[in-house]
Amino acid sequence: MKKLLIILCATLVLAGCASFSIRNESRADAREGREYRLEAHAFDKKAQDITVTFVYRINGGRWFDRRGVFNGRNYEALIPAGELPKGNLEYYAWFTNAKGERVTSRPVIIAILTFEEARQKAVVTYRSSLSNETAQSEIYFNTPAEYLLRVKGTRPASVTAKTGTTRTSDTLPEAVAGGTLYRTTIATPHTDTRYSLQWTVTWEDSEFGTVTLDWPEVPVSLSVVDREAARARVRADYRESVTVKTPVSGSWLEPPVIGVKVTYTAILSHFSQKRKEVRIQLRQGDFAKTIVANEAKNGEYTAVIPADDMEKGVNGFTVTLLDRFDEFGGLENTWPSSGMYSIAYTNRDTLKKEAVAKLAGSWKHTAPTTVVSGEELSILLDKNTSHTVLAARMEFRSAKQSAPVTVSGRDTGTAWLFTLPPSVTAADWIQYRFVLDVSLDRLGSADLVVRDGTPGSENDFIVTPKPKATE
Repeated sequence: MKKLLIILCATLVLAGCASFSIRNESRADAREGREYRLEAHAFDKKAQDITVTFVYRINGGRWFDRRGVFNGRNYEALIPAGELPKGNLEYYAWFTNAKGERVTSRPVIIAILTFEEARQKAVVTYRSSLSNETAQSEIYFNTPAEYLLRVKGTRPASVTAKTGTTRTSDTLPEAVAGGTLYRTTIATPHTDTRYSLQWTVTWEDSEFGTVTLDWPEVPVSLSVVDREAARARVRADYRESVTVKTPVSGSWLEPPVIGVKVTYTAILSHFSQKRKEVRIQLRQGDFAKTIVANEAKNGEYTAVIPADDMEKGVNGFTVTLLDRFDEFGGLENTWPSSGMYSIAYTNRDTLKKEAVAKLAGSWKHTAPTTVVSGEELSILLDKNTSHTVLAARMEFRSAKQSAPVTVSGRDTGTAWLFTLPPSVTAADWIQYRFVLDVSLDRLGSADLVVRDGTPGSENDFIVTPKPKATE
């Protein structure tokens, strides 16, 4: 239990378990030939007063002691300027706590820099605070050129932009998160084909005085796209702006959906008046119809092709993009450049045939084995409760009737009943089959023929009436 309390106390030092501590507070670089202030934070809750001693050495030499003086917050001691040549300073601090134990801070090594080394280090820090916020490498003939500079940390005493032209207008510094933003603008019309920019940034440093940097070291180059070059690029990029998602397929139950992706380059987005329209032209022989696609999101357009149009035989389409552009007016282009995109489509009749084919074998019937010649014959076809039959009929012919005759079935609730009169059963043979009007849900209904499914037969059912037996 005692060990547990010791471990807990050690892990909760910041929460107040520690009754004494010491740590170094001096970490800034020292200067050659300038006094340096050593500083440490130390306390002992059980002692009324403590004496802090700093121990230091220069460039790995002999260790020296200096007693610290409390400044109201920390303990400090000065190292004379004459003791600090170029190199490094290593130090730590210690005191004796109320228990009589020596408490020591961790050693720290401080660089002792010459004035020029320190200045160069400051210049690197100042330079790292600069960032170019102008991502573009070109501007267009009708657009002002804008350069942005972000300065983190200390605000400069002055910032100027060298653009090589007098048509600039600077704005006041804008305070932004973590620093200051500077902006310079070159107004239109542009008479040059290229601009270069370099910022001159000046700070007044408390130690090094005036620090001036040209940034970036290599001036930023910004080209100007003239009207004719912009027109040619707009037209060329426009021809590459559309991607049609293929293959396209569908059916009467699930009409085809055409997907089109419109992707604008920077120059297209700049000049576009945001009036894009995507048209789908359906084609089949002399038949043509135009559908306007709907934009879903981020340049994604879709168009659902009505099944009624596909039933007319449509088997292909083209895509046309229309838009208007500042300076250049309206543009229109059609894809593909020749021919058309194909559509794989399954029409309603084919779907019906496929659905009927899947139902084959769903109804079973066994022809009656005893049929009395000259007597009324009743034939039953049992229902299949898994499928809806709207109506049922029987088609038959006989040795006396070569042309097919149709008889409607009567719904008994569990079966369909077909009745043949004595005049029919008087024939030597009767050949028959059932035709069911089956519901196919959204496809409507279709005729399903039920025939003799006995392996090796797969024909109509046949019965042979026999004379009534005499006793």
